[in-house]
Amino acid sequence: MKFYSKPYVKAFYAGNYFARLTAGAVLSIGLLSFPSCSDDDPVEEVGNGISSPQTVLVEEGNMPMAGTITAQYADFVGGNDLSKLVDGNERTMYTTSHNAFSICYEAESPVIVNYYALTSSTNIETMDPYTWTLSGSNDAQTWDVLDRQAGQRFRTRLYTMEYEFNNATAYRYYQLEIEDNNGGDQTSIGEWILSEGALDPTKPYSIEVGTENMLNPLGRISSEFNDSPVGEKIDKLVDGNASTNFVTSHNKFYIQWNQLDNIKTYGTYYTLTAALGDASTAPRAWKIYSSENGSQWELQDEQINQTFEGGETKRFSFKENTDYSKTAPSHLYYKLEIEDNNGASTTQIAEWTVGYECRNLGDVMYFAENFTRSDRTPMGVMYQDLPETTDEQLAILENPEIEPDATAYGSDKYWNPREVTLYPFGEPQPADVNQHMIGNCCALAVLASYAYLYPDFIENIIHENPDGTYTVDMFDPKGQAIKVGIKPTFVHPEEWRENPTYNWGVSGKHDVVTWSNILEKAMMKWQYVFKINENMEGIYTDRVHPLFSGTGEGFNIYPCNGINITPEQVKCAVLDALKQGMIVTGGFSQNGIPAPDGSGSTISAHEWTMMVSANVHALFAMRNPWGSNGDDAADGVLNIFAESGMIPTMDIRIMPPGFAGQFGSGRTTPYDVPKFAPSPLVRVNKSWTGKIQRATGKVVK
Repeated sequence: MKFYSKPYVKAFYAGNYFARLTAGAVLSIGLLSFPSCSDDDPVEEVGNGISSPQTVLVEEGNMPMAGTITAQYADFVGGNDLSKLVDGNERTMYTTSHNAFSICYEAESPVIVNYYALTSSTNIETMDPYTWTLSGSNDAQTWDVLDRQAGQRFRTRLYTMEYEFNNATAYRYYQLEIEDNNGGDQTSIGEWILSEGALDPTKPYSIEVGTENMLNPLGRISSEFNDSPVGEKIDKLVDGNASTNFVTSHNKFYIQWNQLDNIKTYGTYYTLTAALGDASTAPRAWKIYSSENGSQWELQDEQINQTFEGGETKRFSFKENTDYSKTAPSHLYYKLEIEDNNGASTTQIAEWTVGYECRNLGDVMYFAENFTRSDRTPMGVMYQDLPETTDEQLAILENPEIEPDATAYGSDKYWNPREVTLYPFGEPQPADVNQHMIGNCCALAVLASYAYLYPDFIENIIHENPDGTYTVDMFDPKGQAIKVGIKPTFVHPEEWRENPTYNWGVSGKHDVVTWSNILEKAMMKWQYVFKINENMEGIYTDRVHPLFSGTGEGFNIYPCNGINITPEQVKCAVLDALKQGMIVTGGFSQNGIPAPDGSGSTISAHEWTMMVSANVHALFAMRNPWGSNGDDAADGVLNIFAESGMIPTMDIRIMPPGFAGQFGSGRTTPYDVPKFAPSPLVRVNKSWTGKIQRATGKVVK
């Protein structure tokens, strides 16, 4: 409950005896004297050494006016003394070692009471009251039974049971006699309230409840007005029972859900269930908001002209989150503002729920971290501290005759001229991307993603020059467009001179040099000029993608860090990101987890390209930059399954497409793995004038 006059409570103890009183007799303690509510004289030895009744002073709050509360026994357990019963805080409690006892309220003067409430404690349900009687008296001797309840069970912890009864007599004493509890050795009660009718109907009414209707099952539900009849108060709105209703005489009011224990949630939909019977009592127009702090509210949905059949449930969606530059907000508060009903004199609602169902990438953004957006450069935080590009740097970048240092990749490495087949399969394919000698799997995973999503983008940024060199469109650290010129020479080791095995050099599948190697060489030169990395070994995806796309925004989702994300949420994020045309890569923290369909197994410390799977039972697929995962024909495509245990070992990187997005849209179809033979449509660079002697690696003019 929420109380609007904070009770003042002071606990004290009544010595070592409890005198038998007749009408008007008093028990004196110092300067204070209190009539007893009992004609018994129990003497109870307890663990804290107190063997007489416990009495507390209470001002108006839980009780209709100032007075005292006296318990039959003085014992209490674990600091949970009698004052906790009337302190206005459901999360504190009064606990006694008895299962049958009485508690008496003495008002300063006679007062009419015809309403009371009991709230279950946070202790176990066997400690709840089960059977009790409420009686009134003006002499503490003769008692009139006002209400009796038997076999009562509290629905959840911190659940309030309310009772009204007919009474027009003003009594000075009100006694609650607990006859039995729910089977425990001790009895606990969170709160006891007495009042004349319900609390002020013009003020808000609030109650803590446990519920399955909301994302956090423990919270405080509030209504703007406290005019609901007993049994039809705001807690009925979230009790999971469509046959009970929340009722108010207003057609314009708010309802608010405050989640307890500072547990934030992210709702994606809500439902309203109309009361059975007269459908005109159902809401017609409303707005729903969420908030992180209870003061700044964000509109999530607005409805007008809604009609319900009696008992009908309707579901509505919260607005979608489309801001991928930061973690999506999570909320402690949800507020429903009813603006009108369908014409009845009362508004009735059976149920309100707030739920979560992953619709898109935005719905998992509260798992996101490692954001790389920068306000200083579109290229991201990793490039924000670099100076402006100089004219000298631009000249070096554009001149294909200036080569990077091949020995940065090993003292035995050199630039080896090779014949280039840009597009062996007629257009750029992920199959053109094969990792061999250099440990740059992250870079190659990005390039394969370009081929999967944006093959036209690749063809647009690679220009074949008449002299056999190439120019690649890229971006400098400030996000300015630049040209990078390269020769068709590629890093090889000395071993290749005598034994030209493609695994030892930079090339594509079956030793064909493709567009992938052209972009790889362009990155090497970019790194050489701007001196970001010594070489391409171990370069991260967030350093590669900006070079071609002009954007360094992005974020990670790390299931491998133990976050509470489900396989379905990961699937939702990956597939929606691909649908939106985002570059999605990922890896595994654990090696050797097999796919149930035999498509391969995980490889740790390695980056993969995310794709739509051709297996309808898989969540999605990931392509290995090696171009093989045990079966060359599958081109390294590994299907990811929920039951395989792969998801908890994954890390995922998601990046907007940037400039690449101008050349297509997202993809929702699987990767169609090509057959590994050049098609008749191959476009081969035939303008390189040098003749290559593979045995020596020399160019004969």
